[in-house]
Amino acid sequence: MSPADTTAAIAEARLLLPHWGPWLIVVGYPALAFFATLLACSLAAFVAQPPLWKCPQTAHWMERARLAFPARAAAQVNKLVLPIAFLLCALTIRRSIWEVSTSKLAIDAGIASYLAAWIAAFCVARVGQQPPITWRRHIQGTLSNLMIFTPHWFVAAVLVAILPSRFDANSACVFIGMVVFYLFLLSGGGIFLARVVGLARPVSPLVRATIDAAAQRACLAPRGAYVVGGTAANALAIPWFRWLLFTSRLLDVLDGDELQAITAHEMAHLGESRRTLLARTVPGVLLLPLAAFRPLAASFGYLAVAAAAIVFLAAGRLFARLYRRMEEAADASARTHQPGEGSYARALEKLYAANLTPAVLGGDGRTHPHLYDRLVAAGVSPAIPRPPIPSTHRYQAGVMVSFATVGLVLLMLYRLPVSLAEWFPGDEDALRLSLAMAGNIETQAWLLSHLAECRWDAGDGAGAVTFNRAASAMDTTLGAYPARLAVMLAHEQRCDEAARALATAEERSPPKPLEIGGIFVTDFKGPPDGAILEARAAVARCGGPLVRVHRLMSAEESGDAWEPNEEEESLDPDEPGFHGSYVIGTFEVVEPRWARLLRRIFDDPSALVGSAADGSPPILGISVGEGPNRIDALVSDQGTRVEVFGGGDEAIHRYLSEQTAAELWELCDEMFPDAERNRSVLDVLGRDGYRLAPVPWNPAFDGSDGQRD
Repeated sequence: MSPADTTAAIAEARLLLPHWGPWLIVVGYPALAFFATLLACSLAAFVAQPPLWKCPQTAHWMERARLAFPARAAAQVNKLVLPIAFLLCALTIRRSIWEVSTSKLAIDAGIASYLAAWIAAFCVARVGQQPPITWRRHIQGTLSNLMIFTPHWFVAAVLVAILPSRFDANSACVFIGMVVFYLFLLSGGGIFLARVVGLARPVSPLVRATIDAAAQRACLAPRGAYVVGGTAANALAIPWFRWLLFTSRLLDVLDGDELQAITAHEMAHLGESRRTLLARTVPGVLLLPLAAFRPLAASFGYLAVAAAAIVFLAAGRLFARLYRRMEEAADASARTHQPGEGSYARALEKLYAANLTPAVLGGDGRTHPHLYDRLVAAGVSPAIPRPPIPSTHRYQAGVMVSFATVGLVLLMLYRLPVSLAEWFPGDEDALRLSLAMAGNIETQAWLLSHLAECRWDAGDGAGAVTFNRAASAMDTTLGAYPARLAVMLAHEQRCDEAARALATAEERSPPKPLEIGGIFVTDFKGPPDGAILEARAAVARCGGPLVRVHRLMSAEESGDAWEPNEEEESLDPDEPGFHGSYVIGTFEVVEPRWARLLRRIFDDPSALVGSAADGSPPILGISVGEGPNRIDALVSDQGTRVEVFGGGDEAIHRYLSEQTAAELWELCDEMFPDAERNRSVLDVLGRDGYRLAPVPWNPAFDGSDGQRD
């Protein structure tokens, strides 16, 4: 099937589906991402935060920070990982049946998940924080983090969402453009954008005077100083333009001498060498190829993704040591140029207390020394003994609970469409709902095939063919769909299309090697599966054999006009039975309503009653096929009976029940009320047996217009 035919088949099936289908995924998946993330983050906080709830507000801030850290750290991890998880899950969705942009869906889901994690992080950060964090400052802090403090994570998330699945000229241009954008943000462009949106502004004259005093001591003047809103008390140096950045929270908690000491620390970073500045850009740049893992894996294999991950992790580990040395050097410079003894230590303790950051943290790869060690190095004795590190078990438990919750939700989302179809078999509404939720092509094709069967059982042959054609076009790995399509097309007498569908099924379903004694013999092939055999039989019967409708006569009726053929030479003219016939018509007409009725005649035990082996001579016969495989439907004065010759000497002779026979003739009268005499036919063609198709019926036959058979 060509790409154009595939697109046309899917578009034709889409017209038969409800219009709300694409909206369910466009609105429902981001909503699911939001509420699932909110639930996961809430459970993580519930697991990691209980010790803080029991801690009195009068406790030392170092103890409160230690107890608050597991929940806060888990919230930050969830804010980073869970949106990426939903974003990646959306990118794996292949929604061929719906015209939905995967990239847009991924971005919407990522934003919804991030918003939920952001709300949860805000609620976690408020616990134990004095004074309480406001929504406005939380929003300002988030924007400043994305644009100024951690732009590499923001750019990486955008890359994951917008990059196509393979590398080409366009994707290369996008990737290079995002790298340039990251370098722009890192080198000070983030402050420029923050000023444009009103998030950043130049510092006040009073703060500027304090900065100038610190610059005079350090003999290094910054070119600009800005203040940005946010929840954290923090300062940042932009060495490329020699800018300083302070958060409004920092300016709130520090006095003049403490601000000069922090400024001296940041100005030490302004004096770093060019090699150090380039080294600071490397880890962020190395993260971006890892964010391009989809095209990287598709074009170069998963080993390329693994190599990018190893390089990123190794570079982060290596450069963390450099960053730590730079921080220790900046601490030494701040202690040297502080305006008063102990002012730098007091400033550090106030910043850590305002941010509720633990004085001692676990791990070796941290870029900053522990606050406790920095205070001791500054010659200050902390108020309490060295506290233990925060509980890693509670942090890990919170993260694992949140990951497990999201994983369970995604697994349920993956299984729900199939389960819903299995819970309500044959329910078209349930199948349509499942199809709207299905996120991969294989499941969609499976559901379309079930919709086709529902339409087929309801008598809508055209709709069944449309759905099965779409299923065959979407899943090109299975031969069952085109095989079933061939059967349906054959029953609709679209024989050329049925033959093409059968060829497709044969191509997709090559015979399996023949197994003999547990050994597969590849030189010989075993038989094809049942779907292929059924399709072959249906295509072989399509358009034929010709069906003859006879006016049957006894020997007395035929008289001298009867000239026996080869099959009838052995008959005794004195015996009652089939002794001659006139051919009333030969037709190839097929109609689904008659097909279902005759299928009942042959397949439904309740449609046949009693033995008709010794019944009265028939007066009308419908013959299909030749020789021992012939099928006859016969009508006599005692009722309508069926004779099936199955290849042996014995035939099956059964009468139709009165109800089934009445349905047969009523259907004839209903569909052809103005039938002309001697222009009737019952066409018997196969579907899992045989199929009945009508032409006008008139029970009064005299054979005067027939030709001798």
